[in-house]
Amino acid sequence: MKDKKKKHIADVERFISGASLAPDASSVIISYDEAVDSPISHVVEIDIQSKKVKPLLDSAGIYSKIRSVKFDENKDGFYFLSSIIDGNKRYSILEMPKESVLSYYDITKNKVRNVWRAEKSVIVNYSAEHF
Repeated sequence: MKDKKKKHIADVERFISGASLAPDASSVIISYDEAVDSPISHVVEIDIQSKKVKPLLDSAGIYSKIRSVKFDENKDGFYFLSSIIDGNKRYSILEMPKESVLSYYDITKNKVRNVWRAEKSVIVNYSAEHF
């Protein structure tokens, strides 16, 4: 590869827990936490050309610590990991979550569906190739 291309997309001053480039390379999604010890997470999409930031998903209800976002092959949605924590105000990485969940967020329908759950465990990685 003689012509390696690099492009500055955006400066983000957050604790980023995941990033995924769209299949058409038009945007990138990132997941980030409000603070390292906060269970509150956000997912946003950044348009590469305009640099506009579009909120997609905030942790709400039982989903906390959203991480490892990955666009699907059609850019219709994305997979992500999250932890279910028993209502604690602050989060510690030393605490075992009640459950870890692999979920899919459908952008057009604005709906989350759970793909797989692991009780009293932490899912650290996955491959979304076969879902």
